[in-house]
Amino acid sequence: MAGEIDRLDNLTQNLATMVSFLNETNLAIDQSIDTFVSGVANQIVASRVMAMGSLENFYRQRTSLWDCDFREYFLLEPFVAVDRNAPIGASSFPEVLDYIQAKVFDDLCLDSTKFKVFLVDDIYIDSIDTPSDVSFNEIQRAVGFYTDMAMSYYFESDTIDPTMWAEANFKCEKLPPALLI
Repeated sequence: MAGEIDRLDNLTQNLATMVSFLNETNLAIDQSIDTFVSGVANQIVASRVMAMGSLENFYRQRTSLWDCDFREYFLLEPFVAVDRNAPIGASSFPEVLDYIQAKVFDDLCLDSTKFKVFLVDDIYIDSIDTPSDVSFNEIQRAVGFYTDMAMSYYFESDTIDPTMWAEANFKCEKLPPALLI
């Protein structure tokens, strides 16, 4: 209790000092406050722009550097070692999808279930009946295209503005679910 009283006493002294300073100055207080508020607002906007740029760079790094490790991780699988245009197959596809989810999609808050639908509907892939029919080469292209669409949506559309990103602490998992791809 004594600590709290000391803290409040110190705060009161600091406020009294500030009031005294403001009373002693001959500056137009309204103009000073307007200038201060404008300056802080400009700093907030600049800070958000920098944070958005950093976030976009991080996402781009995650989406551009995953495929070499992907190839190495599955190097002994026939869909990589023998024929990269052969279907990945139903037995290996869940592990491939888990890998992509962990290495790429999690950071961008992308859903592998929606990606499987995308694979079947993707116009850049020859018609396939199930996602596991996709080849190693096709899935690399599809992930690239899918993440490029996500990047455009997150940073180039008007759907999610910098204020929304700031309110979500620049973390996609804190954005409203309806805004996620």
